[in-house]
Amino acid sequence: MKAVIAAACSLSLTYEMIQLLFGLGSFDVDDLILNTLGGILGYVPAKWIHRMIYYRERRLRMFQSIKK
Repeated sequence: MKAVIAAACSLSLTYEMIQLLFGLGSFDVDDLILNTLGGILGYVPAKWIHRMIYYRERRLRMFQSIKK
C-alpha cells in the first residue's frame, strides 16, 4: 500500500509541477491531496476485484483436478 501511495502522490506532484512550469494552471495543494486520495480509492476496488478473480480461478483449478 505504501508503494501505491508513493506512486499516486508522485504522479499528482508531477501533474502539479507541469501546470506550474508551463503556466497551464496553478499549483494547488488541495489537488495534490485529492489526486493522491483518488489513486488510493481506485486501488482498493482494483485489488479487491483482482483477488476475487484470482481465488475464483484457483478454486476452479482445484475442483478440475479433483474431477480427473
